[in-house]
Amino acid sequence: MSFVQCLFDGYSGHFENVMIKDLSYRGHAIVAEAISRQLNVSGVTDMGNAYVLDIGCGTGLLGTLLRELLETHAQENDSTCKSGEAASFGVLMHGVDLSHRMVDASKRRKLKGSHYQSDKYVYNTVKVMEGTQFLKSVDSGVANIIVASDVLIYMGALEEFFQECFRVLKLGGIVSFTVEAPKVSKTRGGNGDRGILLNKNGRFSHSRYYLEDAAEKVGLEFLEWKPEFLRKQGSEDVEGAVVTLQRLR
Repeated sequence: MSFVQCLFDGYSGHFENVMIKDLSYRGHAIVAEAISRQLNVSGVTDMGNAYVLDIGCGTGLLGTLLRELLETHAQENDSTCKSGEAASFGVLMHGVDLSHRMVDASKRRKLKGSHYQSDKYVYNTVKVMEGTQFLKSVDSGVANIIVASDVLIYMGALEEFFQECFRVLKLGGIVSFTVEAPKVSKTRGGNGDRGILLNKNGRFSHSRYYLEDAAEKVGLEFLEWKPEFLRKQGSEDVEGAVVTLQRLR
């Protein structure tokens, strides 16, 4: 069992209390906001029937926000949908996580709200698997949106992940994720010279120039780098960014 899997299996029972209340975690909201900004400006269409992949879905915090966002957006832009009518769109949302306990929690997660006729599950399916390996199991050209909140900080080099995102995305599809920003642009030797820094806490930081270069190599267009406060680490703020890429060819 990997370090990350052990870490989040242990976290699963109190993950949301610790992350949101104690650490002021914002990754899920930041990524959902990034997707929202792109819905009307990047050719991302047919969101009522969107195919969404949530990499490192955890307990379903981001998936919940995304399903609500996409179904509301589709309803507001569907001229055939009557005012006050419950959303009944075909958003397909598939999650994946390394932690068995996180997956169990996300499988049980439901949407609740007055505009839903009954509680509905956030995810259509959730699997226990590493993110890049999961993408390799997905057919080519099927996804409208791929998201990863607080996930790439455990992955280091991202070229293979980006390559699989490119393959799986439809033309016009987008991938949005958070990264921690390195406090220095480079370190001497090894991957640091490529814009990747392994921090003392065991997480990776990625520079903007590294991400731009890695995305360009696989054919993904760099849409956005937006600096953000991600969460607390002890008494310090963890600074990073939300990044959005798009497949345009």
